[in-house]
Amino acid sequence: MSLAINPQSANISIPRSAPSFGSKPAWSIDDNRLHLPKWYVPAFFVVLVGSLALPAGKARIYSTLPIVLALCAMLPYHTEGSFKKDFDLGNLVLGWFLVYLSLVLTSPEKQFWKKDGRTLTAEERMAELEGAGYLKKLAWSFSVWTNPRGIGWSHQVGGLRPAAPEGMSTSIRRFWGMVWHQFMRQVAHSTGLMLSRDLFKLPKNTTLSRFVYLVGAFAGTGFYHTIVTVYATAFRAGLNPCGDLQFFVLQAVGMFIEGWAIDFVIWSGHASNKTGWKYFGYLWFASWLGYSCLWYLEELRKAGLWDVDLKVLGYFGFTL
Repeated sequence: MSLAINPQSANISIPRSAPSFGSKPAWSIDDNRLHLPKWYVPAFFVVLVGSLALPAGKARIYSTLPIVLALCAMLPYHTEGSFKKDFDLGNLVLGWFLVYLSLVLTSPEKQFWKKDGRTLTAEERMAELEGAGYLKKLAWSFSVWTNPRGIGWSHQVGGLRPAAPEGMSTSIRRFWGMVWHQFMRQVAHSTGLMLSRDLFKLPKNTTLSRFVYLVGAFAGTGFYHTIVTVYATAFRAGLNPCGDLQFFVLQAVGMFIEGWAIDFVIWSGHASNKTGWKYFGYLWFASWLGYSCLWYLEELRKAGLWDVDLKVLGYFGFTL
């Protein structure tokens, strides 16, 4: 005689548990990569700062580029223990790498100096810095690497403030141009110019050149983030694990649409209600960013960027 009780026939209520968010992503199963050495990040930064302190010329490139490439090549074959940590570290290191290339392949001594009120030419600035000694140039290099927004320096972007005057953004352009961090601004700007001006040789200030510039700038950023996720997943989740490129290109498209809409409103003579358009801007910005973020954040979650158990949201059917 069986004493087992059927919960349905006994009308027993069984508590419903929330979906589990703690399962490991498929790509990370049997991930046996070595742990990244503790000296890695400090050594990388020392190499970067030391690279600009060397005399300008090809010798600087030939002596430092192989070391930087070797350090970058270590990333996909080592891990910090989770996708989140590897993703954060990849953003830092590959961001450094792109900035390093943009600096060492040009003449940073002619482009970066602290504003001191003197009217010297770029060549005079470079000659003064080169003749100041290694320690002074090392201090200059450290300042360049630790001041990416260029506040108080020659490379400060026009109109860029130390911090956004408001916490919220009324447009996509303002969000990415002022509110969000500006660490990759110069790299994105260079990518956009390379496509619109150098590759396609489009006339300046035309609709097509602006569109190509925007797409190029955001595509460059998206490509960079794609490399980060590919490295963080150790090439085991494909070459576009989370759709980074699509997300950033959508920002360019939204910004282009936004520009057309603003021009139309001004042309139509309905731009006087600034308060109304301001709140409409909040709604527009939140809608577009939310739309483009939904699937992107979901893919990042699937890859393991959020490794916490969100039980409360799970009860309501949310996946983030």
